[in-house]
Amino acid sequence: MKLILEFDDFHHNKEVNCIDHVIKLISKYPDDDIVVNLFSIPIYNGVPISKDKSWCRDVSDLVKAGKVCIAVHGTNHTQEEFKNIPYPTAYFLLDRSRKEFNEAGIDFVKAFRGPHWGICRAAVDALIVSKYTHIYNHTKYSDLENIFHPEDDITFVHYNWNLKDDFGVYENELTNDIIVAHGHTSNVCGNGIQERFDSIINGIDILKSTGDLEFLKVTDYKRENT
Repeated sequence: MKLILEFDDFHHNKEVNCIDHVIKLISKYPDDDIVVNLFSIPIYNGVPISKDKSWCRDVSDLVKAGKVCIAVHGTNHTQEEFKNIPYPTAYFLLDRSRKEFNEAGIDFVKAFRGPHWGICRAAVDALIVSKYTHIYNHTKYSDLENIFHPEDDITFVHYNWNLKDDFGVYENELTNDIIVAHGHTSNVCGNGIQERFDSIINGIDILKSTGDLEFLKVTDYKRENT
């Protein structure tokens, strides 16, 4: 089996910063090529992540070690930030995110999830022009058929395992050999990495016990798997 571990809302705010739990999760599997995917907020509460140089160095080191993969979770993480915006605004925000990650010295991949699942057709067009390869979203999001087109040169992915649930309880059925496990970096929605840590470990251990387990980056999900 293959596993994509992905968590929303990663940022530098010290009050809810989960980097210690990310490192703890990685350290549980020193002999495995574990990858923790973090959908990250470039500007949180008006403060760019590049302002916290120490945090940026720590994250960059984890990325360079291949243990963390940074994806994009909007720009400012306002309510449904990418849900009802015109193309120029979407393109501007994506470019602002790019510049902020570059300023922070953190390599990121072109995978995107809109804050609070928000997405619209103009945002999809801006993502494609900006050479994003993946959009992670929710199967129950309204108007998906009007937003995503089969001919789009971008891969749409939804999760199977909501980490609020124990392993084996899938919110969306498996359609291939990839399990996409979704949670948050803080204790919200019942699937925070800290509050569900033991359950996450249990699920990984069950998968490892059944044979070879391969950890994937969010960009490793191929179009033919959808």
